[in-house]
Amino acid sequence: MPERDKFTWNTMIFAYSCSGRLADAKQLFLRNPIKNTISWSALISGYCKYGSEEEAFGFFFGKCSLMLESLMSIL
Repeated sequence: MPERDKFTWNTMIFAYSCSGRLADAKQLFLRNPIKNTISWSALISGYCKYGSEEEAFGFFFGKCSLMLESLMSIL
């Protein structure tokens, strides 16, 4: 991607998460310098969708420790 903004980062994380490419989603998430609630939610929902609850909880609690606002849809 020549220009990366929060929209493109979040779109790619969401696409990888939805298609079950969780390792790719996680790698992209960790490289993302502009994480926001959407970034976290995209990754967490992918882990939930594909049965990786422990990973999902790990990221959820990591997000909470940063005092980020939560979306009701991921609770």
